[in-house]
Amino acid sequence: MAEVAITLNGRRLKGNTSQTILEMAEKERVFIPTLATCHHPPLQPQETCLISVVKIKGEPRPVAPCAHLILDGMEVETDTPELTEIRKEVLSLLLEKHYGDCVAPCYLACPGELDVQGYVAHIARGNYLDALRLIWEKLPLPGVVGRVCPHPCEEPCRRTRVEEPISIKELKRFVADYALEVGVKLTPSIPPDSGQRVAVVGGGPAGLSAAYYLRLKGHHVTIFEWRPKLGGLLRYGIPEYRLPLDILDGEIQQILDLGVEVRTEQKLGEDFFLSGLRSQGYGAIFLSPGAWKSTRMGVPGEELTGVISALDFLPQAAAGKIQKVGKRVAVIGGGNAAMDATRTSLRLGAEEVVLLYRRSRKEMPANPEEIKAIEEEGVQLNFLVTPTRIFSKEGRVHGLEYLLNELKEADASGRARPVPIPGSETRIEADLIIAAIGQSPDVSFLEKEKDLLGLALSESGAPMADSLTLQTSLPFLFVGGDFYRGPQTVIQAVADGRRAARSIHQYLNNQALTPEEKPFNVSKGKLTEVDVSNFEGIPTQPRLHAPVLPLGDRLQSFKEVEIGFNEAKAKEESNRCLSCGCLDIFECKLKDLATFSKVNVNDLTLWNKPRYPIEDTHPFINVDPNKCISCGTCVYGCSEYQIQKAMELWEKKEETTPPSLVPFINDKCVSCGWCVGHCPTGALQEKMEGKPGPFQLKKIRTTCTYCGVGCQIYLGVAGSEVVRVEGVPEAPPNFGHLCAKGRFGYNFIHHPDRLRYPLIRENSKFREASWEEALDLAARRFGDIRNQYGPQALAALTSARVTNEDNYLMQKLVRAVFRTNNIDHCARL
Repeated sequence: MAEVAITLNGRRLKGNTSQTILEMAEKERVFIPTLATCHHPPLQPQETCLISVVKIKGEPRPVAPCAHLILDGMEVETDTPELTEIRKEVLSLLLEKHYGDCVAPCYLACPGELDVQGYVAHIARGNYLDALRLIWEKLPLPGVVGRVCPHPCEEPCRRTRVEEPISIKELKRFVADYALEVGVKLTPSIPPDSGQRVAVVGGGPAGLSAAYYLRLKGHHVTIFEWRPKLGGLLRYGIPEYRLPLDILDGEIQQILDLGVEVRTEQKLGEDFFLSGLRSQGYGAIFLSPGAWKSTRMGVPGEELTGVISALDFLPQAAAGKIQKVGKRVAVIGGGNAAMDATRTSLRLGAEEVVLLYRRSRKEMPANPEEIKAIEEEGVQLNFLVTPTRIFSKEGRVHGLEYLLNELKEADASGRARPVPIPGSETRIEADLIIAAIGQSPDVSFLEKEKDLLGLALSESGAPMADSLTLQTSLPFLFVGGDFYRGPQTVIQAVADGRRAARSIHQYLNNQALTPEEKPFNVSKGKLTEVDVSNFEGIPTQPRLHAPVLPLGDRLQSFKEVEIGFNEAKAKEESNRCLSCGCLDIFECKLKDLATFSKVNVNDLTLWNKPRYPIEDTHPFINVDPNKCISCGTCVYGCSEYQIQKAMELWEKKEETTPPSLVPFINDKCVSCGWCVGHCPTGALQEKMEGKPGPFQLKKIRTTCTYCGVGCQIYLGVAGSEVVRVEGVPEAPPNFGHLCAKGRFGYNFIHHPDRLRYPLIRENSKFREASWEEALDLAARRFGDIRNQYGPQALAALTSARVTNEDNYLMQKLVRAVFRTNNIDHCARL
């Protein structure tokens, strides 16, 4: 093993002639992508994946670094345009054999990028707080969003191809309400103070979210809010029958409890200025004051008493400033604000409420549930109408006139364009007219900001920003929420706050601003395109809907209408999830390498349907040949490492496609699980009791307790539950090997009859006790028996699951303390 010097990516390094290029690179933390067994210690490299290639100066073609020993004077490059293209080409060929979904469609549709499949699986398994922790990673307002979200994640839900999508919104609400019910607060730990101060302008969902995630980075945060309380549109625009204030206040307080400073009744452009915040020592500013400027109708009579915008009406009604609305109310608009205005008017005593919308029902932007609710509560819907003027009586509004519309070709919004029909004038009477036809950010404060030179503005006058980092042309200023995007969903605003916090943290640490990487993703297709064979054999199970207050009770107060799922319904509904996303998403090497190599999925010719049935006859392993890329890792490892020869690659021939090699497990299998742990694509998947995830696992090293050998294992923990076991490579005595019990036999720890704490029997009943109390009692009683009847009255058996060290200590206890040789091991049976 002579010492040699090589040049690796321009760095002069020393090694020895026993090292491969790959080993040298790993030692120096130089990443070379690898796919198969090329650097598994006990196995000889196959040199077959063609992905982990490097360029050696003087060699005519790239070589496999796993099989080439370093030589003195060798010059190696691991990342060149030529190597990148080779890797992309090889990966593209492999990916075109691969059929599946990397992530579930619900994840892709969620603006907040919540791991829906993951938290739904936790709920199905009964781990409600684990589900809530997973939600809080991306969403610090789960009880709020679980009530008001329009749930775009449900639209592409594959369960629709069976009957209906699962109730994702209700499941999110359930775990948030469950934590309240059991009195648990999930308080994250805060790192030491960074010494950096950030001003958040606007206390709505975007600002609250930014404050939360900035505190998780240790930054001092001050929220400036122009109203008396935080919440923004959540508090002042959404009525309590949809979002109770105690839910909102509770989740806001959890954010503030992390150490967020709040200054209310501070209006930007009057009480403070952005330039002034900089002079006060704030290193960055997040600007999210919302969109509180109402769009005017532009019709005669709009200025009359009795005409009000929804953005003025809803906050005043919530504050108790409007308690009577007259007998007849007309609401103009088709969005959620219009729905809220109609239902609020009914609760304030209106005898008749009519909604006027210029398009048809099909084009209404409001949530379908809200449209259904206003109809149930008695609101009249008038479609295809355009108000033309408002008339008065004795100085006050008395009604309005409208024209009927007909729909023409789509406009810029993608919806059919309403065109008034001349001569179709119609009048209706109204005591109150509420306009809910749109809203936009109020940017008038910028006229008073004299020191923001260089701030790029859009045509509307709002600050422009990078759509991914949310940074404006002024590096310290970031924007988000409705102020930046216009009226959007609460979950979008929360996502903006989280992304802005990430960018601000990078900015404060003088790092390049990089948005969260979008990992490579393959899909089985859009909802209507997924091949029908994916849904064969799935029994129908109707969607569960949240119970609601009886209609007669709703209009008497602002009490919450939707009641929410109980535990039984939450578990039942969560079990309807089809687990569309790949269960190996967090360990998939193929996806990671495709992401690293920047493979464009749109350049690939992917299969549009499964070619082979999933093989599920093995007791512990499912085999999905459609995900297999024929790398041979499982076959090579089983024959050369496990010495079992239980894995085979069979050639499958079809009339319309080239032959493929697909994995098959024969009857020599001893269920060691090596193949599952090393499959790079999820084609081999461990069966799991209950909903399988996927879960991002925390690995905890320990010793297997099934026998006395002392095999070293990693427990894969999802939240608070062990869901996987694997061997520890290179660790004696097993060096990664496991038997079937060690690999797949962990489920006994979840058995409902398993004792989880000591029990002491008193008066024929057991009670929970501490270890100290239980051991003291056992020692005392054993001593009493020995003293009364002699040592031979005592005997001991040890479990087959204890280690050799435990057995040694047990026999010492029995022989030295009990004073008997009555000791044995039940494995002898």
